[in-house]
Amino acid sequence: MACSDGVWHYFSSEELGSVLSSLSPREATEFLIEKARSRAHGGGDNLSLVIVKLEPLGS
Repeated sequence: MACSDGVWHYFSSEELGSVLSSLSPREATEFLIEKARSRAHGGGDNLSLVIVKLEPLGS
């Protein structure tokens, strides 16, 4: 995951880890953006977020 301060500012490391481990990358992205906007109460910084899931190559 890589994100701007407009996202990580609103979450603890534990919250981010929990979301990333329990949701798909797409679901986590949507959840985190929506929650950051909600926690900013209409203010806050710009939001940028990318989540990449790496999986081992099959043989």
